[in-house]
Formats: sequence, structure tokens, C-alpha cells
Amino acid sequence: MLAARLQYLADPDAVLATETTLRQARRHMRIKAAGPMSITGQPTSINIYTINELATRRPFPTSARPHGRFVGRDRELTTLHELFDQAKEGRGQVVVVVGEAGMGKSRLLYEFHRNLSNNQATYLEGHCLPYGHTITWGA
Repeated sequence: MLAARLQYLADPDAVLATETTLRQARRHMRIKAAGPMSITGQPTSINIYTINELATRRPFPTSARPHGRFVGRDRELTTLHELFDQAKEGRGQVVVVVGEAGMGKSRLLYEFHRNLSNNQATYLEGHCLPYGHTITWGA
């Protein structure tokens, strides 16, 4: 009900949020305080914020985070390099890396990207939101 009221109060192409939302997602967005607002159905005024834009995601840390030895992913790393070689030959590729948290997906991609430093390539990496994990391409 509160979300519907915020949507009604928002200017076209604007998104309003409460402090509760910001506590959960503050690092992912740039905000501006819109001030306290009286909202029908709420006992007191609520501090409202305007979401200006999504914050840019920092790239995976390189030397800022110490890494142990990279082990147990030789087959996956080899596959990524083979697919990259095919892409360089003009056979485009899309690779989706999925798995449970803590399996080493980010580390695998970090090692792959680190090995691309001598190649002329555009490297794009996407991330899905965790609450859509049961929906294919849910994010």
C-alpha cells in the first residue's frame, strides 16, 4: 500500500523510496532527500528520497584483495579461453556462469579477465539480483 502511494506521488519518470528501502540498497543507487511527507494511511510523516540513478558497480578487485592459489577450475578456465578463441575467429559467444554462492564464479571470471590483458577485447560482465534466482534470466 505504501509503495502504491509513493508511486502515485512520484513525478513522471521518477522513483521514490523510504528509509527502509535505502537501508537495503543504498550502495546501489544515488539518492536525493525529498523531505518528510504525510502519506494517507501512515500515522506520522515519512522521510522520502528520490532515486536519481543506479550507482555504477565497482569492478572486481584486482590487487586490493589478497587471493590464494587458484585451484580446481582448470577445466572451466580452459573452456572460457577456448570460447574466447572462437569469438576472435568471428564465431560469437555468450557465456553464462551460474552456481551457488561461494563456488568461485567471481574468482573464475577474475582469473579469465586477468589473462585477457594482452588481447584487444571488450569484456562485459553482468550480475543478476539474488531474489530472482529461481527465474531464468530473472534480473
